[in-house]
Amino acid sequence: MTPITPKLTKSANWLPLGITLGVILGAVLGYIIPDLLLATGFIGAWFINALMILVIPLIVAVMVTGIAALGDLRKTGRALVGVFAYFAATTAVAVLIGFVLVKLFSPDIEAPLFAGTSSVPSISEMLSSVVPAYLPNALAQGRYLGLILLALFTGGILAAMGTKGKTMVGFCKELHEVVLRLTGLILYVAPIGLFFLVGSSVAANRESLPELAGGLGMYALILVIGLAIHVGVVLPAALKIWTQRSPLEYFRHMTPAFLTALGTSSSAATLPVTYDCAVNKAKVDARAGSLVLPFGSLANLDGTAMHVMIATTMIAGFSGFSLGWLDLLWVAVLTIFVSFGAAGMPMASLVVLPVVLVYGAGLRPEVAVAGMASVAAVEWILDRLRTVTNVWGDAVGAAVIAESFELKAATRTRRDSRTGRVTRTRSKAPVRADSRTRRPTDRRTDTTRRTERRPSRTRSASSSPAARP
Repeated sequence: MTPITPKLTKSANWLPLGITLGVILGAVLGYIIPDLLLATGFIGAWFINALMILVIPLIVAVMVTGIAALGDLRKTGRALVGVFAYFAATTAVAVLIGFVLVKLFSPDIEAPLFAGTSSVPSISEMLSSVVPAYLPNALAQGRYLGLILLALFTGGILAAMGTKGKTMVGFCKELHEVVLRLTGLILYVAPIGLFFLVGSSVAANRESLPELAGGLGMYALILVIGLAIHVGVVLPAALKIWTQRSPLEYFRHMTPAFLTALGTSSSAATLPVTYDCAVNKAKVDARAGSLVLPFGSLANLDGTAMHVMIATTMIAGFSGFSLGWLDLLWVAVLTIFVSFGAAGMPMASLVVLPVVLVYGAGLRPEVAVAGMASVAAVEWILDRLRTVTNVWGDAVGAAVIAESFELKAATRTRRDSRTGRVTRTRSKAPVRADSRTRRPTDRRTDTTRRTERRPSRTRSASSSPAARP
């Protein structure tokens, strides 16, 4: 699983300052000279559209390479199933927390701040998009389920093919690298794009700025509370229940990784530090760290999923629409799959949120752009908090998977970080029992048992009375 490219990681060092300046200048000039910012608002729309163009190749490349890199599922064992189950469960809990909080504390909007229409797909449209009649038309309408399933099955078949599918897997890896580099180029102009986005949004909503600012503050507060619940309650509870570790002590070992995540805003760029903290400091099994942490830096999206759920619900509310349970379920499913490859990227929500707003919540593109502009003002700091949440989830997942049956019943290999010595310990292999009698099964063949019962010729000859002096 390819980590984020160096160019994209380097751009993350100055992006926060540039985005902050762009947002502030856009808001000020949008209020002072609204006509000019309204006339040039299409530049901000270009920025969002450029990111949305990359979603389709990103889904194909990440899904195929991610599944193919796991190898033959019959050989990787139940540990891999445990990894999927863990990430699916924590993501579902994060989405549920976001939904409950936004329903409890979202402000009531008397008049829509963003005028527009919404067209959320019905149940029949969702089901028909699983196997579309014509895939390009489905993609043009934002129905990605068919493409996602096609990519998943393709990755599984390539994994089963082994070396025969190496060429196709290599192509998808290179495509993934190209998409990440293109995303890095687009993020270089993020301050300019957000300047025009925020400026045009402020210019179009000058009369409702106090209400918009209040809603934005409530959105940030709800997200911070949700992340705090997930980091401080859900993940520590999972760690304590499945591993009997002390959450406070484990959290202390992972502190350098959290500080790196705050600085880089990328779980993929933080991966080397996360691995060192989990394996060398917290003494997590190295095999579990090698399996869970790289996959988690690509696929773990607890913080991103919670953020997209909260932001989508609130932006839809600002636009005068209320999303029902079915709508939110569709938003959650789309969020999980679209976020799959963007979880390790800085400012990942800039890629995920527009797609979910347009194709998940059914908002018109101009309404989605206005909503994106409203939340972009606080995106740079919230993105760092989401990254810390994702890194903490990866670390807890490594500890949980390390306690799985397959890893505990095999040889453990650990390297002392100070002396460099390698120690190996072997736990007892499980005793297989007969499914009917429940008695231990003797794996020896009949020939082996007869050989063991038959005395050796040399031994019998030497022990006979004639052979004695």
